[in-house]
Parts: sequence; C-alpha cells; structure tokens
Amino acid sequence: MTACAFNALAARLVGINVQKMVCLSFALSAAVGAVAGASSPPLPHGSMTGALLGLKGFAAAVLGGLGSGTGSIVAGFHDRILESFERADLLRIQDAIACWFMLVILWVKPSGLFGSQEESELKKF
Repeated sequence: MTACAFNALAARLVGINVQKMVCLSFALSAAVGAVAGASSPPLPHGSMTGALLGLKGFAAAVLGGLGSGTGSIVAGFHDRILESFERADLLRIQDAIACWFMLVILWVKPSGLFGSQEESELKKF
C-alpha cells in the first residue's frame, strides 16, 4: 500500500496490483469510519457541534505531537478522561480546564507529549 502511494508506476512494474491496493485502502478507511461512527455516542445537534469536535481533535493532535499518531491517540484519551471526571463533579467548565491543561503541557514541552525535541528546535528558526 505504501509503495502504491509513493509511486504507482514503480509498484506496478514490481508486480503489485495497484487497482487492488486502491480498493483495499478505500475498504479499510470505510471500515474504520464505520467502527468510529458506530462507537460514538449520539450527540445533540447544533450549529457548532462539528466545529467543537474538530477543535477537540486538533487540540489532541497538537498535544500529542503533530507528527505522532500514537501521541494524538493518547492525548485524546487523556482529554476525554479528564472531561469525564469533570462531569462527575457537575462542573460546566470542562472545555476551559482541558484547554488550560493543554496550554500547561505545551508550555512545559512545546513539541507535545510524543513529539521529538528536534522538531521544536527547528521551528525556532
């Protein structure tokens, strides 16, 4: 699949069926989307529902480290767990606490939880 993504002609010359790999990648992405949609709880519909979910996803990606998929997943789980504890106390400032937590982590480690230190050093220049 990676060879087809980088250079389809070279993958075809080596003997990889590129059309089959494209179909397989679409099938895998549809399956992952179906599992994610089936496992998500029903949300109240409003004009800002999608924007809020996108903002939380972006915050998890930044907190975990922009180049690290594992870090994004860990940061997303940590953010959801933090918000679930806040809901137990019936606080209405879950998003603000999660935002402050993200700012503190990025202040201590600017590259994110799993980001490399070299990336943050390169961004200074």
